[in-house]
Amino acid sequence: MERMVRKQVYITVEQNRKLKAKAKRLGITESEVVRRALDKYFAEENDAGMTDSKMTREQALTFLKAQSTRMAELAKTTPQKERDWTRDELYEERLSKLGSVIDPTPLPK
Repeated sequence: MERMVRKQVYITVEQNRKLKAKAKRLGITESEVVRRALDKYFAEENDAGMTDSKMTREQALTFLKAQSTRMAELAKTTPQKERDWTRDELYEERLSKLGSVIDPTPLPK
């Protein structure tokens, strides 16, 4: 038997109810249900080709394409309004707040 490590976790009341029912239905301990669930989760993660820190180039491209599509959909549904400011006005406002912190002398070329 593989060496076991004790873990204490917090689960919701509903998760606890389902865990007890599953263990009873399968005739195993609640701990065994949790271990099997973790094994299944990690196996599915590996089957999907995902790791904690690495993503293949193809997975990254697929992810980025999906995000790009989602952003385009959001842009269509987000109401656009005319700006009532210019970039120069924003810079002027920021610089005025900084006061004498910034030397206004142009940098030499």
